[in-house]
Amino acid sequence: MKKITIEDIKKLREKTNAGLMEVKKALQKAEGDFEKAIKWLREKGLANAAKKSDRVAAEGAIFILNKENKVVILELNSETDFVAVNKLFIDFGNKISQYIINTDFKEKSLEEFRKTIFDGEKIDEKIASLTTKLGEKISLRRFDLFDVENYQFSTYLHVNKKIGVIVIAKNVEKDLLKDIAMQIAAMNPEYLSLKDVPNDKKEEEYKIARKDLKDTLKGKPENIQEKIISGKVNKVLSDLILEEQTFVKDNSKKIKQLLSKNAKLISFIRYEVGEGIEKKIENFKDEVMKQIKNKE
Repeated sequence: MKKITIEDIKKLREKTNAGLMEVKKALQKAEGDFEKAIKWLREKGLANAAKKSDRVAAEGAIFILNKENKVVILELNSETDFVAVNKLFIDFGNKISQYIINTDFKEKSLEEFRKTIFDGEKIDEKIASLTTKLGEKISLRRFDLFDVENYQFSTYLHVNKKIGVIVIAKNVEKDLLKDIAMQIAAMNPEYLSLKDVPNDKKEEEYKIARKDLKDTLKGKPENIQEKIISGKVNKVLSDLILEEQTFVKDNSKKIKQLLSKNAKLISFIRYEVGEGIEKKIENFKDEVMKQIKNKE
């Protein structure tokens, strides 16, 4: 068996980012063979990641990257905010975003994407390895890639990387488009325009309004009732529709009133970290202790 030196351990740590004791054990198991040691660490990482797979990863960060005529938005999740600001986590999110743009994965599903080879390994294996290194479940939740060759676009990424926005348009003044991206981040619209609202959503809001206004509608003519109900429904929907929203920087105007005759908003997307994921509630002390244990 080859004698394992400090230099061997140092070299393998630099190559894998694994812990000191794990590296030493891997070299011992592999009898000093570097390739076998790396394979052992990788397999151990996959096993450890599998144990963490049932955990809830509802924290994390949003990544936005644009290059030439493409722009990508991506959500990478972790279990805690501590890991979400870790350099390894941030670097991985940036590298994956770059990879998506370079390989044009616009038409691929997330499942297909996870199975692709990135830097010598499947992306799923990369995520498993990162899970082991950081001691928390890491999850690539979603991404969207846009080709903006014939359009304008603006992006907004909140300072804490928890909310990200891409808005695509034509003939909209640059600063205004930037303001609209911030509007989307702050006001969280669901639809671009009234025509984008599904009929079942309109019908649902109509039923809710009629029920809520039951006492107000009593004794009033049918045409007056319809006006009252429509007014309430329009108010509710206007908060959900970007073009109908009141501009946050000037509440005397709606977004659509800011657009010139030839200007048009084409589409938008808004990501918020963890939205729709049921989070496990932990107090701050427990979260800190969890981080300490993960580092031991």
